[in-house]
Amino acid sequence: MDTHKNDECRFADDLLSHVAGVIAERRATYGPATEHFARTVGAANAILAGKLRTPLTVSDWAVLMILDKLARSQGDAPTADTVVDVIGYGVCMAMVNATRSAAASTPAAG
Repeated sequence: MDTHKNDECRFADDLLSHVAGVIAERRATYGPATEHFARTVGAANAILAGKLRTPLTVSDWAVLMILDKLARSQGDAPTADTVVDVIGYGVCMAMVNATRSAAASTPAAG
């Protein structure tokens, strides 16, 4: 068996396991990403209302956070947790999109 491939898989598994722990920790501290991002994007839309053609979505906020982390990694003080943050925000975006898709496919009660 290819040891290099096993090392890469183990590295990926360890990283993803760490990211899952960080996401759980953040959820305990800040609440679900869908709720936290909705509050944040609501505030951003209120502040930027005069500058935006259309309001930002909760998913847009996840994209902006990923861009912020990537921009920070290009600066003078990149941190080791940037990759963890980018993966975490990617997972948050997937959760937000899944929640939105589920809500769109659920018939309204009435």
